[in-house]
Amino acid sequence: MFTVLIGLSADRPARAEPLRLAVVEWGGLTYKDNNGQYTGPWFDIMTRIVASLGQDTELLVLPLPRIFRRLDIGETDLTLFTTNLGQKFLDMGNGHEPYHRVVLVHQETGIVIVGRKESQFTGYADLNGHRAAIGIGGCCFAGFSDNPKIEKLQVPDNVILKMVTAGRVEAGILLDLDYNFYVTHAGFNAADYSPPVVATPLEAWIHKTKHFKDNAALKRVTETVNRLRTQGVFDRILARYRPQS
Repeated sequence: MFTVLIGLSADRPARAEPLRLAVVEWGGLTYKDNNGQYTGPWFDIMTRIVASLGQDTELLVLPLPRIFRRLDIGETDLTLFTTNLGQKFLDMGNGHEPYHRVVLVHQETGIVIVGRKESQFTGYADLNGHRAAIGIGGCCFAGFSDNPKIEKLQVPDNVILKMVTAGRVEAGILLDLDYNFYVTHAGFNAADYSPPVVATPLEAWIHKTKHFKDNAALKRVTETVNRLRTQGVFDRILARYRPQS
């Protein structure tokens, strides 16, 4: 577990406890650089939000299952999810939704199809009769998960592009931010693959636990995120992590 603490601004009233935020340690979202320091688009987005709030705030970097657990019992107030991660939590059989969407952070993300460089996939229907690799426990995506004509192989996320390169599958299905990470930091060459095609658009939202009742803090978070998004701050952060053409 990694913790960032931001001190109280003089013009903000103190809460009894710091505002408790979490960001997932996952693939190309939040990861450690060569110096062992956390980086990545979602880590940078969350630290920018925290720095702009002007109040005592705790930011934790945690694996996804621990974030789900902390939201469920109210040990984390707010986190950043794509719209599909919430569905994944429900698909795991928890039976209830322990969090609610609060404010949109960015729309510049999605599930992409990546094939070998000669491929011309434009959507899931083009995968009929083909093999496609997706991460273990991958979420359900309409047009893919419910299409029996696609042979689906579940593999670790960091193996997806290896299987495409080796010809064991015709396509890989992964988050675009993960693809960006693999071709910029993990030794894969973007020239070996077809340009990623967004097949399932996603949105990234701040979510709150159902236990969080501080409406004043929630208002500050909403206003801060809306302001940063409108100013293009999040778009500029995301652009830094895209492959350079």
